[in-house]
Amino acid sequence: PASETPESRESPTEAGVCACGLQLMKNIPKSYSTLLQKVELDGASIQQMARALATTPNNVSVRLHRARHSLKVAVQEHCEVETLAQCLNCDCGKDQN
Repeated sequence: PASETPESRESPTEAGVCACGLQLMKNIPKSYSTLLQKVELDGASIQQMARALATTPNNVSVRLHRARHSLKVAVQEHCEVETLAQCLNCDCGKDQN
């Protein structure tokens, strides 16, 4: 959310991020996993990433959307779930490697 500061964010596991998702980030393109790491986990803003990547905020938003979709597909395939809501309390019991 816009009012949320990086300092106020919960850790990924506290926020309900599936442990599989964190591990599966290494299976998606590196550019996607890096962007997800910096924005979703480290708290960088889209504007900060646009400056760092020498591109526009709109381009970063598109890349972020593609990265999220790529991770979503990886998690759904790995955990054999239909929605990511099923991953909030990850108990698929699968090896996350």
